[in-house]
Amino acid sequence: MKINSKKILGSILVMVLLTACSSKEETVSYNDNINKTKEKVDTKISNIKTVQSKVIDNGVSSISKSSEFNEVTSKINGVNITLTSIHFGFDNYKMTDEMTNINSNNTKKIEPILISNKNLKIKLEGNCDEWGTDEYNFALGLKRAKTVKNALINNGINSSDIIVVSLGESNPVCNDQTASCWKKNRRVDHKLLP
Repeated sequence: MKINSKKILGSILVMVLLTACSSKEETVSYNDNINKTKEKVDTKISNIKTVQSKVIDNGVSSISKSSEFNEVTSKINGVNITLTSIHFGFDNYKMTDEMTNINSNNTKKIEPILISNKNLKIKLEGNCDEWGTDEYNFALGLKRAKTVKNALINNGINSSDIIVVSLGESNPVCNDQTASCWKKNRRVDHKLLP
Protein backbone atom coordinates (compact mmCIF):
# COMPACT_ATOMS: atom_id res chain seq x y z
CA MET A 1 0.00 0.00 0.00
CA LYS A 2 1.35 3.31 -1.11
CA ILE A 3 0.94 6.31 1.22
CA ASN A 4 0.25 9.58 -0.49
CA SER A 5 2.02 12.17 1.63
CA LYS A 6 0.35 15.07 -0.17
CA LYS A 7 -3.10 13.76 0.77
CA ILE A 8 -2.08 13.23 4.39
CA LEU A 9 -0.49 16.67 4.56
CA GLY A 10 -3.59 18.20 2.96
CA SER A 11 -5.87 16.43 5.45
CA ILE A 12 -3.79 17.65 8.36
CA LEU A 13 -3.82 21.19 6.98
CA VAL A 14 -7.64 21.09 6.63
CA MET A 15 -8.00 19.82 10.22
CA VAL A 16 -5.71 22.57 11.51
CA LEU A 17 -7.66 25.24 9.64
CA LEU A 18 -11.00 23.90 10.88
CA THR A 19 -9.70 23.82 14.43
CA ALA A 20 -8.35 27.36 14.12
CA CYS A 21 -11.65 28.62 12.70
CA SER A 22 -13.60 26.89 15.44
CA SER A 23 -11.30 28.33 18.09
CA LYS A 24 -11.63 31.80 16.58
CA GLU A 25 -15.45 31.56 16.64
CA GLU A 26 -15.38 30.38 20.26
CA THR A 27 -13.05 33.26 21.16
CA VAL A 28 -15.31 35.79 19.45
CA SER A 29 -18.36 34.27 21.17
CA TYR A 30 -16.55 34.28 24.53
CA ASN A 31 -15.51 37.92 24.05
CA ASP A 32 -19.08 38.86 23.08
CA ASN A 33 -20.36 37.20 26.27
CA ILE A 34 -17.79 39.09 28.34
CA ASN A 35 -18.81 42.39 26.71
CA LYS A 36 -22.52 41.69 27.28
CA THR A 37 -21.87 40.80 30.93
CA LYS A 38 -19.77 43.95 31.38
CA GLU A 39 -22.56 46.06 29.85
CA LYS A 40 -25.10 44.48 32.24
CA VAL A 41 -22.87 45.17 35.25
CA ASP A 42 -22.27 48.76 34.10
CA THR A 43 -26.02 49.27 33.69
CA LYS A 44 -26.70 47.92 37.20
CA ILE A 45 -24.03 50.18 38.68
CA SER A 46 -25.51 53.15 36.84
CA ASN A 47 -29.00 52.27 38.14
CA ILE A 48 -27.68 51.97 41.69
CA LYS A 49 -25.98 55.37 41.46
CA THR A 50 -29.18 56.89 40.07
CA VAL A 51 -31.26 55.48 42.93
CA GLN A 52 -28.70 56.61 45.50
CA SER A 53 -28.47 60.13 44.10
CA LYS A 54 -32.22 60.81 43.97
CA VAL A 55 -33.56 63.24 46.53
CA ILE A 56 -36.59 61.73 48.18
CA ASP A 57 -39.47 64.20 48.30
CA ASN A 58 -42.06 62.02 49.98
CA GLY A 59 -41.19 62.87 53.57
CA VAL A 60 -38.47 60.25 53.98
CA SER A 61 -35.45 62.14 55.18
CA SER A 62 -32.79 59.52 55.73
CA ILE A 63 -31.82 55.89 55.77
CA SER A 64 -29.33 54.80 58.42
CA LYS A 65 -26.80 52.27 57.14
CA SER A 66 -24.35 52.06 60.02
CA SER A 67 -25.89 49.51 62.38
CA GLU A 68 -26.68 45.83 61.86
CA PHE A 69 -30.30 46.81 61.18
CA ASN A 70 -31.23 49.55 58.75
CA GLU A 71 -33.52 52.32 59.93
CA VAL A 72 -35.65 54.65 57.85
CA THR A 73 -36.62 58.05 59.25
CA SER A 74 -39.75 59.70 57.87
CA LYS A 75 -40.76 63.27 58.71
CA ILE A 76 -44.50 63.54 59.31
CA ASN A 77 -45.93 66.94 60.35
CA GLY A 78 -42.47 68.04 61.46
CA VAL A 79 -41.91 64.95 63.62
CA ASN A 80 -39.21 62.38 62.78
CA ILE A 81 -40.46 58.79 62.96
CA THR A 82 -37.70 56.16 62.77
CA LEU A 83 -38.71 52.62 61.82
CA THR A 84 -36.39 49.61 61.81
CA SER A 85 -36.16 47.54 58.64
CA ILE A 86 -37.03 43.84 58.78
CA HIS A 87 -34.08 41.68 57.62
CA PHE A 88 -34.39 38.25 56.05
CA GLY A 89 -32.14 35.25 55.61
CA PHE A 90 -30.67 34.24 52.28
CA ASP A 91 -33.38 33.17 49.81
CA ASN A 92 -36.00 33.51 52.56
CA TYR A 93 -39.18 35.51 53.20
CA LYS A 94 -40.37 34.04 56.51
CA MET A 95 -40.26 36.09 59.70
CA THR A 96 -38.34 34.96 62.77
CA ASP A 97 -39.19 35.85 66.39
CA GLU A 98 -36.67 38.70 66.24
CA MET A 99 -38.36 40.09 63.12
CA THR A 100 -41.77 39.78 64.79
CA ASN A 101 -40.51 41.84 67.76
CA ILE A 102 -39.12 44.53 65.44
CA ASN A 103 -42.44 44.57 63.57
CA SER A 104 -44.35 45.01 66.85
CA ASN A 105 -42.13 47.95 67.82
CA ASN A 106 -42.69 49.53 64.38
CA THR A 107 -46.46 49.05 64.77
CA LYS A 108 -46.42 50.87 68.12
CA LYS A 109 -44.73 53.85 66.42
CA ILE A 110 -47.05 53.81 63.38
CA GLU A 111 -50.47 53.49 65.11
CA PRO A 112 -50.57 56.95 66.75
CA ILE A 113 -49.44 58.61 63.52
CA LEU A 114 -52.19 56.85 61.53
CA ILE A 115 -54.85 58.06 63.98
CA SER A 116 -53.88 61.71 63.52
CA ASN A 117 -53.10 61.44 59.76
CA LYS A 118 -55.96 59.73 57.93
CA ASN A 119 -54.25 59.97 54.51
CA LEU A 120 -50.95 58.51 55.70
CA LYS A 121 -49.70 55.41 53.87
CA ILE A 122 -47.06 52.90 54.92
CA LYS A 123 -44.88 51.95 51.98
CA LEU A 124 -43.14 48.59 52.39
CA GLU A 125 -40.18 48.19 50.04
CA GLY A 126 -38.92 44.63 49.57
CA ASN A 127 -35.19 44.40 48.83
CA CYS A 128 -32.75 41.61 47.99
CA ASP A 129 -29.03 41.01 47.77
CA GLU A 130 -27.39 40.68 44.36
CA TRP A 131 -27.62 36.88 44.17
CA GLY A 132 -30.14 35.53 41.68
CA THR A 133 -31.64 36.90 38.50
CA ASP A 134 -33.39 40.26 38.37
CA GLU A 135 -36.75 38.52 37.94
CA TYR A 136 -36.18 36.16 40.86
CA ASN A 137 -35.07 38.98 43.17
CA PHE A 138 -38.05 41.12 42.17
CA ALA A 139 -40.42 38.26 43.08
CA LEU A 140 -38.56 37.54 46.34
CA GLY A 141 -38.63 41.22 47.33
CA LEU A 142 -42.40 41.25 46.77
CA LYS A 143 -42.86 38.12 48.92
CA ARG A 144 -40.84 39.74 51.71
CA ALA A 145 -42.90 42.94 51.56
CA LYS A 146 -46.16 40.94 51.61
CA THR A 147 -44.95 38.97 54.64
CA VAL A 148 -44.32 42.22 56.53
CA LYS A 149 -47.67 43.60 55.36
CA ASN A 150 -49.47 40.54 56.76
CA ALA A 151 -47.60 40.95 60.06
CA LEU A 152 -48.64 44.63 60.27
CA ILE A 153 -52.26 43.65 59.54
CA ASN A 154 -52.08 41.01 62.30
CA ASN A 155 -50.95 43.82 64.64
CA GLY A 156 -54.03 45.90 63.80
CA ILE A 157 -52.92 48.11 60.88
CA ASN A 158 -55.57 48.44 58.16
CA SER A 159 -54.49 46.81 54.88
CA SER A 160 -55.72 49.85 52.90
CA ASP A 161 -53.05 51.94 54.67
CA ILE A 162 -50.23 49.75 53.32
CA ILE A 163 -48.53 49.95 49.92
CA VAL A 164 -46.30 47.04 48.89
CA VAL A 165 -43.51 47.32 46.30
CA SER A 166 -40.45 45.31 45.35
CA LEU A 167 -37.15 46.92 44.43
CA GLY A 168 -35.41 43.57 43.93
CA GLU A 169 -31.66 44.10 44.06
CA SER A 170 -31.75 47.68 42.70
CA ASN A 171 -31.64 49.51 46.06
CA PRO A 172 -28.67 48.22 48.07
CA VAL A 173 -27.57 50.02 51.22
CA CYS A 174 -24.19 48.28 51.02
CA ASN A 175 -22.08 47.43 47.97
CA ASP A 176 -19.24 45.42 49.55
CA GLN A 177 -18.80 41.82 48.48
CA THR A 178 -19.23 40.41 52.01
CA ALA A 179 -21.81 38.30 53.82
CA SER A 180 -22.57 41.09 56.30
CA CYS A 181 -23.21 43.51 53.44
CA TRP A 182 -25.50 41.10 51.60
CA LYS A 183 -27.40 40.56 54.87
CA LYS A 184 -28.10 44.33 55.11
CA ASN A 185 -29.55 44.32 51.59
CA ARG A 186 -32.05 41.48 52.30
CA ARG A 187 -34.70 43.63 53.96
CA VAL A 188 -38.06 45.38 53.92
CA ASP A 189 -37.91 49.12 54.59
CA HIS A 190 -40.90 50.99 56.09
CA LYS A 191 -41.54 54.47 54.73
CA LEU A 192 -44.36 56.72 55.89
CA LEU A 193 -45.92 58.74 53.11
CA PRO A 194 -47.96 61.84 54.04
